[in-house]
Amino acid sequence: RSGYAQAIRPLSSLLHRGGDAIEQAVALALADLVARAEWHGAADHAGEVLRDVVAPFAARFISALRGADPTERNALALVLGRIGDAGAVPDLSRLLDDPDARAAATDAIQRITRHQDDALIEALTSDDPATRAAVLPVVHTMRAADGVRALLGDDDPEVRAQACETLARIGDTSAVPQLFEALADPSPRVGHAATGAIQSLGVLDTAARTIAALRSGPPAVRRHALRIISYMGFAEAFAPVLETTDDRDPRIAELADGALGMMVDPRVEPARSEEHTSELQSHHD
Repeated sequence: RSGYAQAIRPLSSLLHRGGDAIEQAVALALADLVARAEWHGAADHAGEVLRDVVAPFAARFISALRGADPTERNALALVLGRIGDAGAVPDLSRLLDDPDARAAATDAIQRITRHQDDALIEALTSDDPATRAAVLPVVHTMRAADGVRALLGDDDPEVRAQACETLARIGDTSAVPQLFEALADPSPRVGHAATGAIQSLGVLDTAARTIAALRSGPPAVRRHALRIISYMGFAEAFAPVLETTDDRDPRIAELADGALGMMVDPRVEPARSEEHTSELQSHHD
């Protein structure tokens, strides 16, 4: 309960006695120490000492996960995450199905893979969708781009959405064609994530692809295309957007009117005035 890094070595000396009960008890103590070190603002130093002193015992902490109760599993996950042993990721992944341990396991997996590209890429290709979802938020390297792009076709819509967000974060402009395909995803979450990613990456042919999607895509894709145009204000989209303000789908027509209003183009005001006049004449008739 001191939260002092100096206590890590004497606590860890107990591990020489062996046995899961010892590992579990030491893990509980170390987890408490780390938590209290965070309160004191000394978490970084405690983490460094923990890695130096406890890393040789990583395999025993992994083994102790099997017979641990929920509190002990959380403590073991915390210690394994701080140690940073990539070999723990498969065992930590098994905890992701446990509601009581999911948060601690996710944090541990993210801590490990954030600094180890090979472990991160391996986790991205895991058979477990929960593992893939856990690791995507910490992908930070273009080395993982191939693995992330592959997840745009994942069975889990949350993984597909996070893949879109990750591709934007790492700046993978080569993924833009696939992101346009993702606009048609049956999950609205994925479509919106793909829209945000396209806006963020902003490659040279984004305008042309967006206009093509607006003219020929299904309704959901056309709506996403109008959101992209609203955000990016493509001048070359003026004519197709103006045409779309008369669309029979009221949601599309409303988005088109909003996109038109976001354009910095001298043609916008006359067009909107003419449209307003036409509406008044129609109402009068």
